[in-house]
Amino acid sequence: MRTGIKSKTLISIVAVASAFIIGFGAMPAPVAKAAENDEVEVKLKTKATKKTIKVGPDKEIEIIATVGGDEMDPEDLIFKTNKPRVADVDEDGIIDTNRKGTAKITVQTKSGKRKAIITVKVDKKYSKENNKNVEGFWVTTKPTELKVGDTLQIKYATKPKVKNPNIRWESSDTSVAEVDGNGKVKAIAPGETIISGRLNGKEGAVRITVR
Repeated sequence: MRTGIKSKTLISIVAVASAFIIGFGAMPAPVAKAAENDEVEVKLKTKATKKTIKVGPDKEIEIIATVGGDEMDPEDLIFKTNKPRVADVDEDGIIDTNRKGTAKITVQTKSGKRKAIITVKVDKKYSKENNKNVEGFWVTTKPTELKVGDTLQIKYATKPKVKNPNIRWESSDTSVAEVDGNGKVKAIAPGETIISGRLNGKEGAVRITVR
């Protein structure tokens, strides 16, 4: 599977929390590597963490799995997909997207005690080219307080306006609040987290407090 990597368009799916932007709300911050890397980072926990990514077909994305902040060796992990015709994954944790559809990639330790589930949505409209004309990206939702169980749709703006932008959403603390691939936040437990989105090398973020 890896032999074809030179012929494929690599994309960026970097899911590293940006805690240093706390409090800027709708202020965007450029991230130079956001459009260059081809990785998705997941945290393996006893209660499976969940992440959603949107990509075009014919992409290769490397899974970076961590436990307690330490990166795991792929040899110590098990990777599975429920729909290999949509998105396959090899023993090294390389996701290979094939055609339109939705697949779930499971990453777990060999003991099975810690895992993460990556929902991969594949469609041509999510290709990097769809975002190539974006010059600006802002999260317009203001810092918000939620109660456990509440949901919130994160709002944003782009310049120029783009239909179906391929935004990478991330929560800095998924134990406090989770965010799906569409920017919908769900409050899990009391605390604070930063919800950030990345688009074409631009980043916006907002602080969410759960009471």
